Amino acid sequence: MAYFGITGSGPGILGELLSAGLNVNGMLWRTSPSATELELEVCSGCAGRSSCRMTSSASSPTPPRCRPMLGLAAARENAGLDIRQRGMSGRSDLPALRVYASDQSHSSIAKACVALGLGLDGYRPIPHDAEYQMDTAALAAAIAADRAAGLRPLAVVAPSAPPPRLG
Repeated sequence: MAYFGITGSGPGILGELLSAGLNVNGMLWRTSPSATELELEVCSGCAGRSSCRMTSSASSPTPPRCRPMLGLAAARENAGLDIRQRGMSGRSDLPALRVYASDQSHSSIAKACVALGLGLDGYRPIPHDAEYQMDTAALAAAIAADRAAGLRPLAVVAPSAPPPRLG
């Protein structure tokens, strides 16, 4: 169910039509009991499916089950830099941190780097090979060059496996 619809698609138009028919602001149960109950029904319908995941945007997940923001936050916490307690702002004792991912990766990885305070300078896309896999020789060279420049490698975001073929 790795599908991100738009309101201009067939399912999106149907969803907009149904939503417009309710004519509500579906923020809370108090403002819209019907929208909340509908959401609960959809969520419980998905609950029996292990691959169903509902997110607020296409940048929250990276298919099939990777959550870059949470994974990179965990890597940053695990780096032993006391960022949770002391933060990152104004700290001269923090090394520049670097995250590596394939140049074919979803934009959510770069966005996670920005949101976690690593910035786009902390994100380094690695070239892919002929099979669109991360070039491991290029990754090793990038890590070596970054270490030599005083940067600290924080994480390598491995590309997800392609989805299984249906049919």
